[in-house]
Amino acid sequence: MESADETNTKLNGKSPSPVRSTRPKRSVRLTVKPKCFRCDKCKCEFSDQTNLDYHVSIHATDKPFHCETCQLLFSKRASLKAHVRTHSAAASAAKKKVFKCDNCGSKFTTSSHLKRHTRTHTGEKPFVCDVCGSKFTQNSHLKSHARKHTTDKLFACKNCPSKFSRGSDLKAHVRSHVVEKTLKCDSCDAKFSKKSHLVRHKRKHSGERPFHCDQCAAAFPENYMLKRHMRRHSGEKLFHCDICGSKFLEKLYLKRHMYTHSTEKPFHCDTCGSNFSQKIYLKSHMLVHNGEKRYQCEMCDSKFLRRQHLTIHIRKHTGERPHQCTICLSKFLTSSNLKTHLRTHTGEKPYHCDTCGSNFSENSTLKDHMRTHTGEKPFWCSICGSSFIKNSNLKSHMRKHTGEKPFHCNICASDFSQSSSLKKHMQTHLNKYQPL
Repeated sequence: MESADETNTKLNGKSPSPVRSTRPKRSVRLTVKPKCFRCDKCKCEFSDQTNLDYHVSIHATDKPFHCETCQLLFSKRASLKAHVRTHSAAASAAKKKVFKCDNCGSKFTTSSHLKRHTRTHTGEKPFVCDVCGSKFTQNSHLKSHARKHTTDKLFACKNCPSKFSRGSDLKAHVRSHVVEKTLKCDSCDAKFSKKSHLVRHKRKHSGERPFHCDQCAAAFPENYMLKRHMRRHSGEKLFHCDICGSKFLEKLYLKRHMYTHSTEKPFHCDTCGSNFSQKIYLKSHMLVHNGEKRYQCEMCDSKFLRRQHLTIHIRKHTGERPHQCTICLSKFLTSSNLKTHLRTHTGEKPYHCDTCGSNFSENSTLKDHMRTHTGEKPFWCSICGSSFIKNSNLKSHMRKHTGEKPFHCNICASDFSQSSSLKKHMQTHLNKYQPL
């Protein structure tokens, strides 16, 4: 005989609902395998032989598999395949940048990339070092920084006893050891130890630029150049000064900036005795003594050593002031003038005198101030031999010899050699109209 449930199933055409078991579910327990497999070269440990074998390939010098797009070399075919997917993924991702920044209009493929980029506008640094308190915009930057505090140096050099806490430091160190260069360039006498280095070098002769910017027409021979260029579109400034908070696109710019906080000037001009904090500044200064002024203004007879100086000079003729203050709407010839002006609103004085503790909004003002402590007076009058701390003081003094009076009174047409004399004179006009 059929049961009642079977009869109902035939009449309704539906199978009976399954009966859920009332037995309690077994909890899943994860067992952490001990790391018994150790790498002989860097002492990293792994839980099985497979992971160790894959890791050992990192240290391999023989890399027969190369990427046809960017010429990077790999020791395993699987690593090459994984790398090739990054090119195809990057190409498809460029077409699907749906997350847009409200501040600058940059677009990103994921919300996490947009969130990370937004911190360049807000200044947010949520990742804090527990040891020294340094803050970072990205967790990866914090991890890289944290290795500075650790005493564990897992990356050992095979050529000498040196050890390093970061793989990038080891790579940079290895270059210091002389490696036989057997690969020769067909176009010049340059030689290289790696095929990838030779391939990159050949692009200098061929002009090949395989790395293209998807936001403009720029193209580059190296991938790192493209990455550096992309920061100009995104506005991302990864390198910041711990003293004054200034941010920079490149590490080199930050390194140059740090000299502005130092009083050390090891580079000396043998012609005039001026000292400079960087060699590049000394080279630039030497043009003043022996450089030809090739850039001439078409509106006047002024000549300049550099094109950018001519560009700024022309703005004085045209009246163009492209850099505007968002607070008071004042306009300026250069971005550096605007940056200095903004400190009048913020009250920021990042330049500090170590001798007396005074703070200044401009580095040039600090330099002038430091001479009050050292007694240095580098600006000399060629007529009477008087010396001065500041160049502006020398110019003011020279008017006594030349008789020049560039400051004019708009009321009585009197002329003066000093602006302070004009101000005192203007007070005599004001006193005439004051009530008794």
